[in-house]
Amino acid sequence: MGMTIRKAIFVALIVGAGSLSAQAEVRSTGGVIRRAHELGFGWRWQHFKSQDLIFSPRIFSGSSFRAGMLYYSKKTEHSLHKFSLALGKVNTRSSDAATYFVNGIPKQTQPSTASLIDFRYGYARRILPGRKIKFKLGGSFESSFRYMDYRFGPGESDGSVLSYALAIWLTSTVPLGPKHRLTFEATFPVLAWLARSEISVTDDQRLQASSELWHVTKNGRLELPPNFIKLNAGLTYTRRLLGRANLRLS
Repeated sequence: MGMTIRKAIFVALIVGAGSLSAQAEVRSTGGVIRRAHELGFGWRWQHFKSQDLIFSPRIFSGSSFRAGMLYYSKKTEHSLHKFSLALGKVNTRSSDAATYFVNGIPKQTQPSTASLIDFRYGYARRILPGRKIKFKLGGSFESSFRYMDYRFGPGESDGSVLSYALAIWLTSTVPLGPKHRLTFEATFPVLAWLARSEISVTDDQRLQASSELWHVTKNGRLELPPNFIKLNAGLTYTRRLLGRANLRLS
């Protein structure tokens, strides 16, 4: 059976992300930073909303502090490498909790669960040199995995969405003094491999006989905009602390 692509919308809003990082620098004789390595980790609050017509026309949404991130970057005056990994788990509902009965025994509806994994590697080069605001433009590889455990009263169903994408990456940094800076970055995929659950039941023989992740991945297909749209944008404030430690708020 071939995979049928049906409408799916996923929105993740990250607010109040905080992280600590350590930075190692190599400076020239004039004090200019020639190369900087930064390693950081943090925690964040996120709001997640989804609608997947394979499973339900309802919109599921929820918020959680169960989201962590780890990142590493290597910066020079003209280039930037950046790796990042983010993990999260959110309880979602399509309506308020309700009571239903099984053999005359009252039961309470339970929230559905969304597990989120995001990995990204990007490389960018400086453009428009000689300006106070530093712009870098490049590309990134992004991998996202969404695993949804839908609970419908006494029944439940699980499904997943996996994507690998090549994206355009733009970042700009505005210095606000020797210890402060603002960084804006955005990515927009131009090519993606999208794989989804084929059906809304969990007892399919092929899923039972093999790894669901591998089964879903190999049955994906290549997508271009506008069939696959995923815009990531963020604004980060960084403050230099004592020594080589940084505080980042996004």
